Amino acid sequence: IVMEGFNNCKILILTLTNHSKRSISRARTQPVSNMDISLVQLLTLTWFLVVGFVSSSPAIGQTRNLIQFKNMIQYKGYAYQEYWGYGCWCGKGTYGSNYFDATDYCCKIHDECYDKHAGGLFGCSPTIVTYDWTKLSDRRIQCTDSPGTCDYNICMCDKAAVDCYERHHNRECDVHNDFTLPVGIRAENLIDDSDDVAFNRPYDSSLSWRDLEWIRSITRLPLIVKGILHRGDAREAVRYGVQGIVVSNHGERRLDTSQSTIEALPDIIGVVRNEEKNYEMDVYVDGGVRRGTDILQALTVTYIL
Repeated sequence: IVMEGFNNCKILILTLTNHSKRSISRARTQPVSNMDISLVQLLTLTWFLVVGFVSSSPAIGQTRNLIQFKNMIQYKGYAYQEYWGYGCWCGKGTYGSNYFDATDYCCKIHDECYDKHAGGLFGCSPTIVTYDWTKLSDRRIQCTDSPGTCDYNICMCDKAAVDCYERHHNRECDVHNDFTLPVGIRAENLIDDSDDVAFNRPYDSSLSWRDLEWIRSITRLPLIVKGILHRGDAREAVRYGVQGIVVSNHGERRLDTSQSTIEALPDIIGVVRNEEKNYEMDVYVDGGVRRGTDILQALTVTYIL
């Protein structure tokens, strides 16, 4: 990310998670009326009731796909109504994004999986196809149709979404902060990103400190590395000659047990100021700064050490 520094000088920031691609300044919002949202939920409920009534007491493999998806969610122990506001086929459709909410990203992947298998030679219809699935121990699910068939593929789409929901269901920090986008607000420019490699593969496991050598070879801009929480990483940053580091846990909204930046700051300052006395480096910190006293605490740490 190339941005303007405090002194109007350009700096290059590399975030260690390697998932930033689009400029935040491009974000646009478009209001959606409460009536639109209520209508979607009403139609969804009507669909569940009608199909459920026709199916009476549905047996596995004998119900429409959306009902089977609902049954999978309930088998995991969750209420399917919890996901109406997300971007699934039972919600608003392909609006899920990993930008704001992990569960919404599960819905995004679910929609894309349906899109991938829809149509084809035999006319696969994800929302009405029937498939067989089995309840295993420990609330696990197994799709039992022949692999490669439409039924099997759609079952795997639903299974992947339900497993994703389970992984992200109980994020205590999300529950405590009650984080959601405001009613009627959506990030308009983040909807059509299904083909964007940076979003479908948000984390690059091959990224290493040696990549800094390549980045340094292609730019003369000051290099700042974001995501430092350990003194060992601070030493590596000095070793590779970066001009600054950002002590950051990337917001910590989705992390229930991560170290806070104010706790990590003393070790980082200790390395930069005491162990590497002949090396000048800027140290930035973010996360949890809500008022002036938070800034004073961070400054106090730097002056004491």
